[in-house]
Amino acid sequence: VEVWRGPTGLLQGTGDPGGTINFVRKRAQDSYGLNARALVGSERHAYGEIDVTGPLDEDGRLRGRLVASYLDRHYFTDHATKQLPMLYGTLEYDLAPATTLSIGTTWQRDDSRPFFGLAAYDNGTYPKVPRSTYLGAAWNRDIQQAQRSFIELERRFDDGGTAKLSAIGVRRRNQGEFAWGNSFADRQTGDVAMIPYFSRDRTNEAIVDARLTRPWQWLGQRQEISVGASH
Repeated sequence: VEVWRGPTGLLQGTGDPGGTINFVRKRAQDSYGLNARALVGSERHAYGEIDVTGPLDEDGRLRGRLVASYLDRHYFTDHATKQLPMLYGTLEYDLAPATTLSIGTTWQRDDSRPFFGLAAYDNGTYPKVPRSTYLGAAWNRDIQQAQRSFIELERRFDDGGTAKLSAIGVRRRNQGEFAWGNSFADRQTGDVAMIPYFSRDRTNEAIVDARLTRPWQWLGQRQEISVGASH
């Protein structure tokens, strides 16, 4: 993770001067590495992850990395769940000692049965019900799926500058169908009006970015200039 302070709107689009959190992709390494972990918690909360990387040929010009994780989470509220599988793979190949071609793709799916909370009485108090009470429909479901693929060509210069040309494709699919309380709870009967909600949407994005960064000396200090274009 990179945290950039200052007017990063110059590089990240319009916005107030402040900061940008940049989630950097995991890169294939030139030495073998393996990292795995598993977590188990209360309410049937389980998570597993494996991350393996290393060279794929004798001289290390071709490298790969594969990351997989899975979250299966239940909550103290009845029926509320979340399943979150993720796969990421990338390959890097050195066309020359200072020129690298990278490709990769990420796939992630968030499949959950959401819970939007209990309905209150009109005086601001809540019904005296068990902590695990679920207010919603048995068919409540929210699915968010995304696939992001990229290809990048990078040239590194002896003075520390770089030139990059990259293309990114993103496909997203969201599907939601759920109901939640849309009124105060009736003090006599406990009844609550429910509102159903259904949505479907698909989004496709294609991004091309070119950037050149070069250092130079001015007033006894190292400066850096970056020029580029994106569409």
